[in-house]
Amino acid sequence: MIRADNAHRILRAHAERLASTATDPGLPNPTASTLGLADDIGRVLDALAEQFAPHPGSLPRTAVPAEVPHETGEGDLDEERLLLATATAYPAEVRQMRWLTEADFLLPLPAALLQSITALIHRGDMADPVTVLGEAQHRGLLTDSLTPRNLMALVSTPAGSPEYWGEKILKRALLARAHTVAARITAYTDDLAPPAHHRQPPRPR
Repeated sequence: MIRADNAHRILRAHAERLASTATDPGLPNPTASTLGLADDIGRVLDALAEQFAPHPGSLPRTAVPAEVPHETGEGDLDEERLLLATATAYPAEVRQMRWLTEADFLLPLPAALLQSITALIHRGDMADPVTVLGEAQHRGLLTDSLTPRNLMALVSTPAGSPEYWGEKILKRALLARAHTVAARITAYTDDLAPPAHHRQPPRPR
């Protein structure tokens, strides 16, 4: 029990540092710091796994907290809009951006529009604004709030490069995910009924 309580305290301390780092706007490079702390948690989990034997029986499961809500600022949404604005101008860069996924976006519509542009590029079709409009219509993405005029204006005004804006979106998503993982680890450590070795908390990805 003493070792189990100590394991809970260690994991909770690491989770608190991870959450604090992921949400600290004053850090010069919060992404690198967050990734370093995530690696630290991985090493702690490996060490604890060696100390405690797996429990053979089934045990009550801790309720997993919901995703930590991210405060969406206008600047965050601008990054997603600017990515779309540059994607048609630099299709070769977009072709290499498989590392950016739908889950990294704040809103589903920009993610779906980027998927439309990416599909055109990988099919070898032109990815000019007119073709993107046709693809968006085919996928049923046009609405009262996204009219053909709106979409044409959006993908016709590039600023910067897709990779630049994509990296900013990915870094923001990574920090949000780290904050959520820290909250889930904390929930596991708060559940002091079963010892820590009965189940492993999720590792940051």
